Amino acid sequence: MIVDKTDMVMWEDLARRDGTRSHIYPQLGRYKSDEFLKLVRRWINFNSRIKILKTDLREEAYGEDEILFSLPDGHDIYGVDISASTVNRAADVMKKKGFSHEYIEADVRELPFADSSFDVVISTSTLDHFSDDACLSAALSELNRVLKADGMMIATFNNGLNANFRIFNAIEKLMHISRYPVKYFTRNKLLYKMNVADFQCDEFEYTTNIVSPANSILRVSRAIFGKRTTDFVASRMLKFADILHRLPLINNITAWFIAVKCTKKRLR
Repeated sequence: MIVDKTDMVMWEDLARRDGTRSHIYPQLGRYKSDEFLKLVRRWINFNSRIKILKTDLREEAYGEDEILFSLPDGHDIYGVDISASTVNRAADVMKKKGFSHEYIEADVRELPFADSSFDVVISTSTLDHFSDDACLSAALSELNRVLKADGMMIATFNNGLNANFRIFNAIEKLMHISRYPVKYFTRNKLLYKMNVADFQCDEFEYTTNIVSPANSILRVSRAIFGKRTTDFVASRMLKFADILHRLPLINNITAWFIAVKCTKKRLR
């Protein structure tokens, strides 16, 4: 696939506008990170040294929702991002924290790695921000290519059953607050997309029950009422999120993301 550079310009422009500003309220960011890390620790075997690729570095560069700094020690960790500014910012944060990961400017649709390079791919809401299905298919094909034969991918996608999230995202689009594509996925749609890309879906889970527009509310609250009051409001929001997570009959419509654990299909 010949990659259109429009996405690179868009994400680079967004990174430069944001500068070093966090893209998510700190307590919500830590909650989002913790929810994903629970899946990582349950689904990945860290007992032997493995090589891990993360498909974007926005969390590590700009938020408290980082993943790579919280992984167990003793593994080979790589991260890519289409934005040079994001890569540089993430690398600065990584070095300050004392890590020695490898961060590279690259498009997930055109990865600079050899076939069968990685044991694990981690993708936290990267693949749901393409403007069309052809881009998603190209990215999935590349991730399949760089995974080893017994490799695993853990990915999260915006949950298509969450009407609350979709409504507020539509409002943000109308108000020109959201500046990048947002796609939504159901379990059946993911099964189809992964199957076409020669992935087998082994497990699904609905995760991260932050009710929109929690992040915007907390940002405004902090500007008006200050950090102490806003932190208290955030803690109440997270208690409510935990309650929603514990309600299996509605968790699939209140979760922000649908997470999937995939393995490469075995050749017959």
